[in-house]
Amino acid sequence: MNLLKPSAMHPTKLAFLFAVLALNAGCDAQADPSYQGEPLAVLKGTLTSSRASLPAADLMLGWPDYTKTVDNATPFASFVRVQVAATLPARFSAEIFQPPPETAYFVPPPDGDRLVGPRFATAIILLAKRDATVADASVNLVDPAAGPVLATFNEYMLTYYDSDGDLGFQPAAGGPVVKVAHVHKGFQLIHNVTTECSNGIDQACLDRAQQFGNGTLTDFDRYFCTMRTSESKSTEVPFDSIELNVPAAAAPLPVLQPCQSPNG
Repeated sequence: MNLLKPSAMHPTKLAFLFAVLALNAGCDAQADPSYQGEPLAVLKGTLTSSRASLPAADLMLGWPDYTKTVDNATPFASFVRVQVAATLPARFSAEIFQPPPETAYFVPPPDGDRLVGPRFATAIILLAKRDATVADASVNLVDPAAGPVLATFNEYMLTYYDSDGDLGFQPAAGGPVVKVAHVHKGFQLIHNVTTECSNGIDQACLDRAQQFGNGTLTDFDRYFCTMRTSESKSTEVPFDSIELNVPAAAAPLPVLQPCQSPNG
């Protein structure tokens, strides 16, 4: 896993910096109170929509709040809001000046594996109505325009590591630490591509659906009762290559191809 590393300063740039400091040593220059320093990361990309219309909206980063975890379910709290143009496709740019809040760092379940190494926090990217208050990254699947969150883009994850080191887990039952990766302090953007295939229909599930539907089966029943195998491929991508699309409100269910047998 290749992670974001701060680049070393070129000697020429370093000499120039010392010269500037010397020239300004006796000056009483005042800093701009709005200046926040150099950003830790700058996210750039394009937002498109498959819907006929879209209300004024903001892109947001949703950081989890592990102080509010209940039954292993952790809500998300809004952290960064970025306005995008009213006309689509729209280009956006989000500067991140601060690391995630303390409440966002991953906390393993009490009965789960123990985290070893640098702490990390992972944010999701979502689209919310302009100026709407977002308490959790929940989406109204029946009427997406009814709630504050219009869409979540689960294909991207923004992760922050608070130090360099070897990241791993120690099984809850004990034993040696399982190393996952060597990570570096800073942000990392991951693009996830998930593919699914069908292992056939769960007939018992289909029978229950038919019973509850008074003898009627829908396409959703058939999709829900399909035994699926999922495979995810995660790749680190540059911060300026994000492509987000808001799906149609009534997007068709995916067509699942039969899974290949182990022997091909």
